[in-house]
Amino acid sequence: MAGQQQRKTLLAVAAMALAGAAAPAVADIGLGAAITNGAFDTGTTLLLPIRTPTLLIEPQLAYVDQKQGGATNKSTSLGVGVYLRKEVGPLFEAYYGGILAYDQTKTTGGGPDTKSTSFSIIPTVGIQHYFSKQFSVGVDVGLLYRDGTTKVSGGADQDIRTIATVARILVRGFVW
Repeated sequence: MAGQQQRKTLLAVAAMALAGAAAPAVADIGLGAAITNGAFDTGTTLLLPIRTPTLLIEPQLAYVDQKQGGATNKSTSLGVGVYLRKEVGPLFEAYYGGILAYDQTKTTGGGPDTKSTSFSIIPTVGIQHYFSKQFSVGVDVGLLYRDGTTKVSGGADQDIRTIATVARILVRGFVW
C-alpha cells in the first residue's frame, strides 16, 4: 500500500515538472541518456530534455536491477534538472543549475533486507557540443548532496548523509 502511494507521488511530481516545463511558448522537446560515473553509479539515466531560449529543463529517470550471488539490489531515481543556458561559440553551449531527485533503493538476500529513501540535490555545470540543431553530446560535473533514511529489517534505521562528486556524459536529441 505504501509503495503504491510512493509511486503515485513520484508520478505526480513528474507530471508537475513536465507541465511546468511545457509552459513556454517556444520549446524543443527531445530524448536523451546520461552515463554517470562517481560515488553512485546509477548506470544509464533516461532524459526528457526541454529546451527553451534561456533554460534547459530535464526530467530524468534512472533504474538499476542488479543481481549478484543471492543478493538483489534495485535502485530508482526520479528527478528534474533545471539549467540556465549560455552560448559559448557557434556550436557550443554551457549550462549551469542543478538536479533535484528522489531516490529509492531496496536490497534483498545476502544479509538483512534494506530499503533506503532519500532526496538528492546536485549543483551542476556542463558544456555540450551541437552537431546539428537537433543533436548534442555533452559532459557535466556536479556535487551530490544526499539526505535520507535506510530501514534495516530486524535492526535500527540509519540516516543517510552523503556528499560526493558526480560526472556524466550525455547525449541529447531534440525531436519535437
